[in-house]
Amino acid sequence: MPAAARPGQVVVERKAPKTTCTSQAVRNFLNETEPPSNEQRYALASKVIGQPIDYRITDEGQQPQMRSLKWYPPGPDCSSENQTAADCTEVEIGIESNGIGFGGVAATDVRTVTAGDGCAT
Repeated sequence: MPAAARPGQVVVERKAPKTTCTSQAVRNFLNETEPPSNEQRYALASKVIGQPIDYRITDEGQQPQMRSLKWYPPGPDCSSENQTAADCTEVEIGIESNGIGFGGVAATDVRTVTAGDGCAT
């Protein structure tokens, strides 16, 4: 086989894949000994998602109480200290609903928001 016809060495350069944690970071504000104010919770959710969020849906114009926040941070830090959601992952926001759930405890509605831009739905 002529030298020119022999396979050469091929080098493929790629960007490293984005690392995404396999378990969610969780803030359950109801179980924290010194939970942040509701306003601080919404600010944290906006930071995690990377865009402002505002749920002023009550008749009185008040923000409903945020109970929990769950997201998949980009690695390597997969704890709730990593306050950024990986692109195109869902962020779950637990919001106190107006109804009463089982056992007389206020129910929680879970709303999801996709972090990042240009994510296929």
